Amino acid sequence: LLKGDISYLDYRTKFLENAKLSDLYGPVFDRECVAMFEIAYSYTEEMINKLAESFKLYLLSDHVVEWTPQIMTQHKFFDKFEDCMWSYEIGATKKTTVPFEAILEKFKLSPEKCLFVDDNAENIINATLLGFNCLHFRGEESVDKIYRAIEKG
Repeated sequence: LLKGDISYLDYRTKFLENAKLSDLYGPVFDRECVAMFEIAYSYTEEMINKLAESFKLYLLSDHVVEWTPQIMTQHKFFDKFEDCMWSYEIGATKKTTVPFEAILEKFKLSPEKCLFVDDNAENIINATLLGFNCLHFRGEESVDKIYRAIEKG
């Protein structure tokens, strides 16, 4: 689904079938899937705004093509990113090194000059394998760690 191999509709249909739920639950499933992206944490939005004043920000995200337009209109911070790269665009998620290689190549970045921040430890490991400086984001308490990492250069 996140790699773009199957459509969201195919995914939802299979999920409902496997859960032995009627198609009538489709709209509920749809609402619940996008509900988790509705509200950005205030500290995240503030941090992105502050970092964008001094650094180029790129978003590397594992998402479903059908959700992306809604997600991008829900949050004000997308305009702070130089560009976004979505898993479905490159056919790979951050569970591999492929997206990291793709973002380095597309934007001509050097991994040792980048700070990759993510809430998933497996994604951190894959970025580290390519030489990225990494920080495991664990919520609001990680914001100061990000600022300190950037100050160190």
